[in-house]
Amino acid sequence: MVFTAVTLADAVSGLSLVIFPRAGVAVQSLDVQPAVRAVEEERVGGHGTADSTQSLSAAAATLTLRLWDDGAGAPEVFVDALGALLSPAARPALVCANDQWAQTRQLTVRLDSVTGPVENPVYRDVAVSWKVPAGMWEAAALTELI
Repeated sequence: MVFTAVTLADAVSGLSLVIFPRAGVAVQSLDVQPAVRAVEEERVGGHGTADSTQSLSAAAATLTLRLWDDGAGAPEVFVDALGALLSPAARPALVCANDQWAQTRQLTVRLDSVTGPVENPVYRDVAVSWKVPAGMWEAAALTELI
């Protein structure tokens, strides 16, 4: 699976940032791990538990990027543009497309953490972690039922 497009968009503020495809930016990884919300109780008078688990809890999403100066702007310019969408109060959508999905999908996210140490003069690795309150991918386009 190869990501063909990644955008972070906030419908409330109107801000949007194309993360990929973009000169000087490569998506290293996007990891989305939902947690199972276990619903179980001990069996009365028996061994084990009665398990009625059906749902996922919130997920954690981590996007790792490699930034380099492509001649049009330094990685710091991109990090500054990204920072405008990283308010913990905002709930932007991380909209992604890849070569395996029939349509684009999105995650409504809340910032958890950002790391981007300057360790190399040639490139800079940045990792952004979000909490995904709904816990799963959703269709980016609305579906109309008639």
